[in-house]
Amino acid sequence: MNPEGGIAWYSSNGPEIDVSAPSGYNAESCAGDIVSTDLAGSPGCASSPVGDSDYRSFSGTSAAAPQAAGVAALILAREPGLTQDVVRQRICASADVWGPSYQFGCGKLNAFRALQGFPLTPIIGAPNSVRKTHQCRWIASVTGGIPPYSYAWTVNGQSQGYNQPFLDYAYYGTGSSFTIRVTVTDSFLHANSAQSPPKTVAVSPTAPACGPV
Repeated sequence: MNPEGGIAWYSSNGPEIDVSAPSGYNAESCAGDIVSTDLAGSPGCASSPVGDSDYRSFSGTSAAAPQAAGVAALILAREPGLTQDVVRQRICASADVWGPSYQFGCGKLNAFRALQGFPLTPIIGAPNSVRKTHQCRWIASVTGGIPPYSYAWTVNGQSQGYNQPFLDYAYYGTGSSFTIRVTVTDSFLHANSAQSPPKTVAVSPTAPACGPV
C-alpha cells in the first residue's frame, strides 16, 4: 500500500492476495517511506529521517511483508500451538476492510485487532465459604492480554486498595455472604481492562478454616 492507502504501483493483483500492509512509493534500495534497522553494512544507507546510518528507509513488498510476518509472530508468541491456517485466518479476520479484494485481499493489516483475539479473562478461585473474622486469601488467575497485569480488588463494591494477584481479607460484617470482584488491566499498547465475574462467598461458622496467608 502507498502512503495514501491505495495500491502501490509495484504490487501484485489477483485472488492470491491475502492481506495488505503499508509500504511506500519507491521500490529502490535506500529510498522509501518505511524506516527500519539497516543490515546493508557500514556505513549503511544513512537515509533515515535523522540521518542515522543504523537505520534506513525503504519501500516495496520487502517493506510490507515483514509487517505481516511480525503480526504472525506476535500471535504465535501468545499462542504457540496455533496452526499456520489459524494464524492466517486471525490476521485476515482482524484486517480493516480496504478496497477490492483482488487488490487488498482481506484488507489492511491491523496488529492491534489481531492481538485482541486474546481476550483478557480474570477468574477468582476458592475459597467459596469462610468463617467470620478469619482472614483468607483469594487468587486471581488471568488468561489473555499481555502481562504484566495490574489488579484492583473490591469487596461488596468497596475498593480494597490492592495491586496484587491475590486478596487477603477477613469479613467482619453481619451478612451471610459477601461479593469479591477484581478488575485486571494488562500492559498492551492502549491497556485492556476486564472485570471478573462476581465471586459470592458464604459466611458460615462451619466453613473450613483458611490456611495461613
